[in-house]
Amino acid sequence: MKSLHVLLGVALLATACAAPAGDHQEMTSDEMMAAMMELGTPGEAHAAFDEHVGTWKTSMKYWEPGNPETMTMEGTSTIETIMGGRYMVEEFQADFMGMPFEGRLIHGYDNLANEYWSIWFDNMSTWPSLSTGQMADDGTLEMGGTMKDARTPGGRPSRSVIVPQDDGSMVFTMFDVNADGSEWKVMEITYTKA
Repeated sequence: MKSLHVLLGVALLATACAAPAGDHQEMTSDEMMAAMMELGTPGEAHAAFDEHVGTWKTSMKYWEPGNPETMTMEGTSTIETIMGGRYMVEEFQADFMGMPFEGRLIHGYDNLANEYWSIWFDNMSTWPSLSTGQMADDGTLEMGGTMKDARTPGGRPSRSVIVPQDDGSMVFTMFDVNADGSEWKVMEITYTKA
């Protein structure tokens, strides 16, 4: 197994060194290794993940398009960091309309692209949702991605915003886009440390 990991690492390095032209930079093997080590080292953005580690109570409000009635859902979220703090993993559990709902979020900061990214998947679908974004000076994180479902299998734009609150809680809001291009709020989840 160890030899497989070494082989995969060598293959990754060789692939990176043999990247096609474009923004390709000529580098020696030593320069490439030094750059990869620097890009692979967690920084301030990764250290901030530690603030979210722990168990949270979640209170969710959900709206369907064209229906002003609010549906609610209570749940829990457990957050941890993995791989030396490089990634944050959230395990979300709740009861949604009488059915158990379970989701996972893997969240990171890409030193190469200088942006946050996330991948979400849950037990009510068989595909992931991918998002990327930036954090404002006040700690607000805005992410954009593509929402896929039976209505639009090819995807449509979506947007989410995470706003830290003064009391230590955080509010996650997700927005979807209608066929006419107008935006509507799909859900709002308040996270409170348990």
